[in-house]
Amino acid sequence: MNKYSKPLLIIEDIENPQVIYDLYVQVVDNDEDANYVVDEWFNVFAKDFRGRDISNRAVYDTSLVNYTKPGDYPVEVSVMDDNLNMSVVSFTIHVLTIKEIKRIEKGYSIGRKKGKKNIMLSNKLFYFTLGIFIFGIIIFTYFDTF
Repeated sequence: MNKYSKPLLIIEDIENPQVIYDLYVQVVDNDEDANYVVDEWFNVFAKDFRGRDISNRAVYDTSLVNYTKPGDYPVEVSVMDDNLNMSVVSFTIHVLTIKEIKRIEKGYSIGRKKGKKNIMLSNKLFYFTLGIFIFGIIIFTYFDTF
């Protein structure tokens, strides 16, 4: 690794330390009086290219999370090292619906609809970019022959 390498950034679920890259926090909706402390849900570990701990530099913003409205709210955690290299990792805060709360209270698990739309969008973006690249090569080759 060199000084241009991105810092290592890992988010770890406090309740299940093995789950580190796909944190999905569930909270109850309509709980206007609750004081959620997001720091109690996960740990952040960050190191620069030298292996120095820079976890205290990690920042995130949960101001857009509406704990009273059910839904998925992505939260990005970012860290920057001394050489201005930055890493970003995201996790999701899922505010439960009343139906989901009742299912959990009865002992059922709730199905997670994890970002299929996001995965499909990134696949489309990849193939679009690849298509433009190949098209560019074809055009360049065509005009280069003359």
